[in-house]
Amino acid sequence: MYAVATAFNSSQGSLMSRMTHRVGVATADVTPPVGIFLAGYAARTTPSIGVYQRLRATCVAIEDESQQPALLLTIDWLGFYERTAAANQRQHRVAT
Repeated sequence: MYAVATAFNSSQGSLMSRMTHRVGVATADVTPPVGIFLAGYAARTTPSIGVYQRLRATCVAIEDESQQPALLLTIDWLGFYERTAAANQRQHRVAT
């Protein structure tokens, strides 16, 4: 985690408030295994045969003095099936 101090100034340049935020970043390799069927090409009739580029998931967590984190999650996938999203919510106890 990193601590970041931010100051918000009015148009006259005076200090309005000062807050400290904690920021954390994590990444994970989410490349599917070779040999599975992939989404994105309707004409594809065979499973994958290799990996051209690894796929990543990145999460940024930002917490202010209220200690309620805000999460930003990005993933290099075309999309999620509803059952995949529901399983991840249960596993990680994430509210949407």
